[in-house]
Amino acid sequence: MKRPPFCAPAILLFALLSHLATCLVEAGEFAFSARRFTEDEGRSATIEVTRTGDLSRAASVKWQTAGATARADRDFQSGGGTLDFAPGVPARQVAVILHSDEAIERPEHFFVLLSHPSRGNRVAFPFIAIVEIRDATMQCAGDLAKHFEFDGYAAGLTPPHAAIEQNDGSIIAAMDDSQTARGLRRYLPDGREDATFQPEVNFASELFRLRNGQFIASSNSARARLSSRGKVLAAWTGGGRVVGEYADGTLLTNGLTVFHRLSREGAVLSSFPESWEHRPASPFNFDLAALAADGQIVSTWFANDGSSGLVKIDAAGRIDESFVPEIAWTPGVSGHIGQLLLLADGSMLVAGDWLRAIPDFPDAPPRSLPPVVKLLPNGRLDSAFHYPQEWSQFPVRRLSLDPDGRILVAMQHSEFFVL
Repeated sequence: MKRPPFCAPAILLFALLSHLATCLVEAGEFAFSARRFTEDEGRSATIEVTRTGDLSRAASVKWQTAGATARADRDFQSGGGTLDFAPGVPARQVAVILHSDEAIERPEHFFVLLSHPSRGNRVAFPFIAIVEIRDATMQCAGDLAKHFEFDGYAAGLTPPHAAIEQNDGSIIAAMDDSQTARGLRRYLPDGREDATFQPEVNFASELFRLRNGQFIASSNSARARLSSRGKVLAAWTGGGRVVGEYADGTLLTNGLTVFHRLSREGAVLSSFPESWEHRPASPFNFDLAALAADGQIVSTWFANDGSSGLVKIDAAGRIDESFVPEIAWTPGVSGHIGQLLLLADGSMLVAGDWLRAIPDFPDAPPRSLPPVVKLLPNGRLDSAFHYPQEWSQFPVRRLSLDPDGRILVAMQHSEFFVL
């Protein structure tokens, strides 16, 4: 008897591959209908979740709230669960109750996250929604951090590589603009460009805001101190990158192998540290630096031999040899420190990639750390500080302090939350 041209295993394999191809092509996607939702306190915020792709089958996705400047169960009712989509349904809504109080407050926000889609589906951007709670009794103009979003691509420009917020809530942004040679631009709190802003400096690779509203624009070795309207008040070359401002208005700059204290006109007043008992054997550079209100400096350093570390310098410019940090990383290979934040009690927050704890015993393996850790004044890890596990997968872009002393953690895609 003649065998058929295709045997049963081949037919089954063909059917399986066809099914997999269909699933890949028609995979459904879950996403929020917008990145930001706004509602008044005392009401219920409605957040829409959309589903695209193959709608012929039932599907589901999990959602969960996460507190930020708005506190869970105080400013909003925390919640989460599974959102079920029947066949053919392209969108569903989640309702979150917003609590009201008698205090007059600036707008606050929290997050809603999508995760764990049912089999054959995936979550797509935006999968994190920002929900802003407005105080209906307060009109808050210029709340830049919560209302301003610059879209460099829509404006025909590359996104800003440096930006500072001015005292009135506007933004000075430095960007590459070879067509019009207008690399410094000012944006009003509502996002509109300020056409009256005509700075006397048209390019900067770095910006640093001073407390009086003036700012420093840097490009290679050139520095300029500008008024809030862009008028050059002082200009100089060299002296290092501006990384801090002292209480008397003098400037802290990083000169790579030393730090300088400069006048507001750029004159070097002092340089430090003069001595360092445990100075790296290989040529090294200071890198990221943070200046505390009491004049202390904490800085990262890296050497040509691949070593790296943290060092603390007191207000007199002396190395604090008692500061022995309990963390390590390998710059340029498997990690880096991206942010330092000094706290009032002398402790500090360190944000970076692939941080690891230095083991207590030489033969013990290093212990991996979350992207943000807290060091005590002596450099030891603060075991009482617990970084939220649900945020550990997101790279940290910036650490800063809110006026009430809470810690603002900014991540990719402009999402941020408060510890």
